[in-house]
Amino acid sequence: MRTVLLSFVFALVATATAVAGPYPEVADYILDVRFELAEARLEGTADILFRADEFPLATTTFYLHGELQVESLRVGDRAVEFTQDQVIYAYDYSMVATEVTFDLSDLRPDQRLTVVYGGYCNPSKVRAESNYMRIDTTGVFLRSYAYSIWFPVFMAPRQDEYFVDFSSVTLSTPADFPAVLTGRRVTDRIEGDRRLSVWQAEGVSVFDAQCSARRWDVLGEDIVQVYHLPDDDSRERAEGILAFARQAIEFFSSNYSAGTGAETSYIMQMPRYGDISSGNVSGISDESWLEFDGDWVSKYLLAHELVHPYTGRQISRDDPMWCFVVEGFPSYFHLPFLSEALGADWYRSRIRTVQQRYLTKRETGLSRRGNRLPQEKPIDQIGADELSTWKDTFVLNDRVVLFWDYLRRELGEDDFATLCRDLFGQPRLTANSIREMILSAYPGPDSNIDSWLSTTEFPEWMRLESDDGG
Repeated sequence: MRTVLLSFVFALVATATAVAGPYPEVADYILDVRFELAEARLEGTADILFRADEFPLATTTFYLHGELQVESLRVGDRAVEFTQDQVIYAYDYSMVATEVTFDLSDLRPDQRLTVVYGGYCNPSKVRAESNYMRIDTTGVFLRSYAYSIWFPVFMAPRQDEYFVDFSSVTLSTPADFPAVLTGRRVTDRIEGDRRLSVWQAEGVSVFDAQCSARRWDVLGEDIVQVYHLPDDDSRERAEGILAFARQAIEFFSSNYSAGTGAETSYIMQMPRYGDISSGNVSGISDESWLEFDGDWVSKYLLAHELVHPYTGRQISRDDPMWCFVVEGFPSYFHLPFLSEALGADWYRSRIRTVQQRYLTKRETGLSRRGNRLPQEKPIDQIGADELSTWKDTFVLNDRVVLFWDYLRRELGEDDFATLCRDLFGQPRLTANSIREMILSAYPGPDSNIDSWLSTTEFPEWMRLESDDGG
């Protein structure tokens, strides 16, 4: 009897492990999406190929922005039955998603699932004032997983990212609204009153599949293209932005990594809150754009966005260094470039400002705006679900910055550059691999690194000296 029972249990386990869960990973998307700006509407078709190691599939679920509805699912000529409901979903700007559930147990690894869908993407500030995502008469402003789900995403909220191919994405917009997608533009043509642009991207994080369109003119070619509004002031600033971006990209690719591998970096003039980065696409809000020539803050913001693909690395959300990698890296690694572009004096002044603000926060428990800060945690104890609490607020944007500056001073610029190339040469990082690389380069005791990363101590030896040597 015991043998029969054990055999039954093992059979259940084997069955459970042989069938993919509700969120199988996608290998490739083919998308065809038409945007109707006056109606705030999109109409899309997605042909989806799943990874071969996900089979056999069973009950499967994907999500769309909550105003979108699925019209049909099919595999070849065969219709697939499905249910769809609106659910609370924290990784869409409206906090609501359309949840679509269906059975794919008959799907073969060489077959594609076709999803026909459509609906609206109206503005919503329910999640945050800075969520600018929408479709309206001024353009298309959509990001991807975690922001605005404009194509089927087979991921629960807060799930680990993975990388997919977009072998073909066709975007249909009004003729005077060029579109930009993360990846590489293959073709762009006008047919009547419509513009059809075809894009392709390989190995793109599901987070980074950003889609934007605006009434832009285009400046530049090859390494950088700048998409700017057609007025004289915007065009004039675009020249300086193009030169600055070329300089930044050359620095990052030489000192950190090859970045996304895409042929071109795209920089877009965006509406308010549009200072963003998604793969090889960066956005600068209108206000920052128009102040770019005479304002170091605008240069700082653009460099920060441009550095993301050169320092971003895969790391599990469960890893204690996830926040350190995802937000801590881009909080610092644009600064060595700005030291070159704006001068060493600017860099030293910036680091001293960061230190002074960090000390003030530790002493008062208040942000610069007088808001109560969370009780300080060590860098490696800030969990992924807490990112929004700490990002651009405390620890990740100051203690982390001071940590990297300390290493740069202790190692010297040449050895620090070697450490950076070793670190960003890894496709995937863990807390252990990060520590090992840092400790192998650091000339001091291991306990110093542990103090920086695993405690909230800030003794004198950690601190940057003041100008007068005090």
